[in-house]
Amino acid sequence: MPLFAAVLLETLLRLVALQPEVAFDRASELRAAPWRDRVQREAFLALASKDPPAAHRRIGSVLERDWLADLPFTLALEQAFALPDSQGRQLLERAARRQPEAALREAATCLRFSYGRAVLSAAIAEAPTEAALLAQRLPALAELVSFRDPVTAAFAFKDRPPADFRLAALLDAYREDPSPYWYRAAASEAAEFFRLLHQSGLTPLGSLTGPQRLTLAALARAEDEVELVPALLLQGDPAALPAPLLRRVMALAAHLDRFSRFDQRPLIDKACRGVTTLSEALDAATILGATTYRPALGDSIFARLLSASSRVGPLVLGPSILERFVFPNDDDGVESYESFRASYAADPAWRWKEADGVVQVTSKAITIVANVPMDIVKFPDRTQDAEDRRRLVETLLPRPPEVLVHRGHDYHVPRTLPLIPRSAKLIFLGSCRGTQALADIVDAAPHAQIVATRGIGTKEVNDPFLKTMNRHLLRSAGRLDWPALWKDLRATLGDNERFRDYVSPPDNAAANFLARYYAYLDSL
Repeated sequence: MPLFAAVLLETLLRLVALQPEVAFDRASELRAAPWRDRVQREAFLALASKDPPAAHRRIGSVLERDWLADLPFTLALEQAFALPDSQGRQLLERAARRQPEAALREAATCLRFSYGRAVLSAAIAEAPTEAALLAQRLPALAELVSFRDPVTAAFAFKDRPPADFRLAALLDAYREDPSPYWYRAAASEAAEFFRLLHQSGLTPLGSLTGPQRLTLAALARAEDEVELVPALLLQGDPAALPAPLLRRVMALAAHLDRFSRFDQRPLIDKACRGVTTLSEALDAATILGATTYRPALGDSIFARLLSASSRVGPLVLGPSILERFVFPNDDDGVESYESFRASYAADPAWRWKEADGVVQVTSKAITIVANVPMDIVKFPDRTQDAEDRRRLVETLLPRPPEVLVHRGHDYHVPRTLPLIPRSAKLIFLGSCRGTQALADIVDAAPHAQIVATRGIGTKEVNDPFLKTMNRHLLRSAGRLDWPALWKDLRATLGDNERFRDYVSPPDNAAANFLARYYAYLDSL
């Protein structure tokens, strides 16, 4: 990257926190599309939170960007009120599919739009179980479910009998031609297929051939869909799959620690050949991280980056460490916070100070700042209080934190992403399937090391893990040796099957590849 462009990029990224409107407007001066898009993304997300009218004046130029669906749903609602119906519907339906639980909790606000039912139907299609539970407490959502919209009627309540006729029709269509489900993996039909399979106890899988099962595995995206993948991986000849499908299936198998049956040279050669996009390269990196075999990859830039070796060394944070813990405002966030409190509040080595909905925990060189979460699903009238607490945390941070810890479900990750400073050195994702958010994390903090789980994140692992990590940092003057930490963690958490799914930075092949990729872009 030419010197002027590098300086401009760094200047604009710093401006995002101070003057996001200036950063957004000047992003067009960056000639490299990836950097231009990054600055606009970060600036717009910050602007939507700080100055919604200014964000609205600029939203027209980014309406087609995929990342706009990551805009926290309450902020998306603000923007939609000022948009024409066609554009507002487009924005909210995409946001609802990306953040279904958040959309469902805002059912009353959604129904103020003429297209509100369509937005909620999209959310229900992605999170039917959550919709069933919330419908018992939210009259606006219960009204929609009782309306028996044909899109939602078959699966709105978890105790409702499966729609066998609908499942049979989808199975027939899938057996006839699986390709539409592959090329339209975000389509509602694919999501519905997974839901109905789950409700039926997976017995209909017996009517699918092995390759059809593996093709279906490649479509899994949401947390509950990925849970079905192990059953789908048990049968079928993976060699019969086209290379794009095989690559996705093998990456999922590696994510779920079920790679052994795929660890064959011909399969790895086929899956890793012809990589042309970043998402394909991420899957290939995940595959290569699960095997000792190194295939010939060719001479493309992705091939060279995949072939390169980069060793993640110790984490060096320095003598003074600032950590930010982010707890979501729902029942799970409240539970996670209580577990966090139990870990630190009674420990004489740590000073616990809680006031005005914010907690500060200190011990020698480490300061932890966190919001005290509230269950705004159960108490929606406290939503503004929760937002005020988030803003208070921002004012109490003396500088961007070196460490950011995300707690709560994976669907809260998009709300945490704008809080990650570019200068962060460690990101801890305590949510389920945290490894699937790697691209967004590395995009936000290219030089950060990442701890994530490829399985289910749980407070029974997160709190002992983080407490042990902080003890190592205090003992070693802000330096963290990952093998030594993992050795200690195995001694205390080795019997916990969930801990085995946590991936250390040196072992995170996809994150290491992304770091090389962004270093390459920096060099252009």
